[in-house]
Amino acid sequence: AATGARIGGVLAKTLAQHAGAGRGLISVCTAGGMGVTAILESTTAA
Repeated sequence: AATGARIGGVLAKTLAQHAGAGRGLISVCTAGGMGVTAILESTTAA
């Protein structure tokens, strides 16, 4: 299952829906004890 992509998509959608939200952080645990974090930043479209 692509849960990391789903979590990233939900965060991106949430940032787009809330004006001035700024940044969001996600953390995803993967198999074998690995993990990934990502910080997404909302920007305004020109």
